[in-house]
Amino acid sequence: MWPAGVLRHKTRSRNVPMVEIDLALQGATGPSRADWTTLEAPVVLSTTLSPGQSFGWKRLAVSEEAYLGVMGNSVVLFVQSEKSIRWCTLAGPGVTCQRVRSFLGLDDGPLQDLRSAWAKSCTRLAQVAECLPGLCVLQQDLVETIFGFICSQNNNVSRICLLMDRLRATYGELLCSIAPGVDAEGDGDLAVLREFNVQRKLYAFPSVARLAAASESSLKALGLGYRAAYVRSAAKMLLQKDGCMLKWLEQSRDSIDLSGIDPLQTEEPEGMRQRRLEVRKELCRLPGVGPKVADCIALFAMKQHGSVPVDVHIWQIVTRDYEPELREAKSLTPLVYERVGNAFRHRFGAPFAGWAHSLLFGAEFGALRAQLPTQMLKEMDAYREEIKAQKLKKRKALRKSDKTGPGNSKERDRLKMKRPNTNR
Repeated sequence: MWPAGVLRHKTRSRNVPMVEIDLALQGATGPSRADWTTLEAPVVLSTTLSPGQSFGWKRLAVSEEAYLGVMGNSVVLFVQSEKSIRWCTLAGPGVTCQRVRSFLGLDDGPLQDLRSAWAKSCTRLAQVAECLPGLCVLQQDLVETIFGFICSQNNNVSRICLLMDRLRATYGELLCSIAPGVDAEGDGDLAVLREFNVQRKLYAFPSVARLAAASESSLKALGLGYRAAYVRSAAKMLLQKDGCMLKWLEQSRDSIDLSGIDPLQTEEPEGMRQRRLEVRKELCRLPGVGPKVADCIALFAMKQHGSVPVDVHIWQIVTRDYEPELREAKSLTPLVYERVGNAFRHRFGAPFAGWAHSLLFGAEFGALRAQLPTQMLKEMDAYREEIKAQKLKKRKALRKSDKTGPGNSKERDRLKMKRPNTNR
């Protein structure tokens, strides 16, 4: 059993605690005891809490594999064990086992059974699942997830994490300070880590009302750029009519019931499909939210496990591995978007296709990519280079045809319509 950690709090203004993480991890004695809870579950924190579906967890530079973050108004420290995870609440209300299970999505579907079934139907996913065990699809705070993915537009993961930290620090409630001695660490000298290790504070995510009251200029000063207008306008919309939109989204999430549904059924029940599309349509009303961002919010915060966020990268995965005929599509139209998502739903089962998507996407484009076999990485890179080369060839052909003048308009039109053949 993990030894009970003990925290020593140093009183600051307004009784905000100063937390000494090293003492908690060492199980030191003292007047304020932190109770550790153990959960036996196939969860791997390094794959689950790595940025991509969430943007607030910090890996700590300690001998144990430990992650620090905020759930609601609670500061939580997670530690990985061989066949379990352990956590303690460092500040705020105690985080229960049921809350952690809900956060990790452990009661939403038979994760291990699904991964085994998927591995039998897809060789590539079988390899990915073996390299990335214990990846859970999180179910997070709805408001924080909405604004996290609004900030994700045309952005990289470390930058999204930085913007979310700045939003918390500027508009959220201070929950605790971290005593010197333990830093956050990551891959590279990232601004989000530098700022955290200097400021050493953890905040709750701000309320919708606080974000709506913020000026666009103050949001831009945090580095949000054009997203500042989206954040402010989306917050204002969520407050309209006594918050009816947010209430509808929460009620839709809370009414999900998959009991009696075959998790591997390839045909999406009409009621499930209609609700999935209704949720996407409602979220797309928010400024700065398109279909992909809406499906990310639905998947990671609204229990819409069949939602498949689609971008050009996911489109390429589907055309490479599952439906080569989609290469003929000229752009990612709404019809093509739905067909790409259906490729996942028909192969991996409609109710939990988003979980399969998260596994494959995290492997190909996320921070977890380095854990894949060398040969698989070479194949992925070769395919990307093939796509780039054929796009370049098409552009050169178009430029050449433009030089031939009006008399060759038919040839130019033919080249513009033709997609490069990317069959492997």
